[in-house]
Amino acid sequence: ANECLMVATASGWRKITGDSVETFRIAPIFHKVGLRERAAMVSVGNSLAFLDANGSLRITDGFTEEEFGKPIRSDLAGITQANASLAYHSDGSRRLILLLDGARTKIRVFDIDADRWLPPWSVGGASIASVETSSGTWQLLLGHTSGKVLKNPFNTYTDNGSTYTPSLTTQLISLPQSEKTGFTA
Repeated sequence: ANECLMVATASGWRKITGDSVETFRIAPIFHKVGLRERAAMVSVGNSLAFLDANGSLRITDGFTEEEFGKPIRSDLAGITQANASLAYHSDGSRRLILLLDGARTKIRVFDIDADRWLPPWSVGGASIASVETSSGTWQLLLGHTSGKVLKNPFNTYTDNGSTYTPSLTTQLISLPQSEKTGFTA
């Protein structure tokens, strides 16, 4: 964090402040809000988002912390911490926090700009990361269960490397025709 070094355990957080051996201090900052997996935390600007040891998504600036995953808390119940991975993706068009729930083959997506959770993506994987693949070009990569590394181009529809045409079907139930009212002009 900007003002300290944060140390996480499964049962809480500590912060180390100071700039020399004489001034270093360690102090607890959060109790019963911990971290089990290194892959389940990610830097988001001057904050740190993490999957709490109790299975909730939280964000901290080193001084305060809050749960930002409250709307999907019930979906996260029983999440397998060892199969979870967090990523922050910003490519100029979107800013997202992504939680890969590898055991359930789901990616939960939080759109920071819209301040809302998107429908989960059904995809299996072991890890997820936003990577600068060339100067100024950031891509979302997934270590897929097939052993491949997949990327999300966001502007085309692909499924494990095969493109497809999107479609939407509505009004699967026939609607009755309206009756004439008998009025004339």
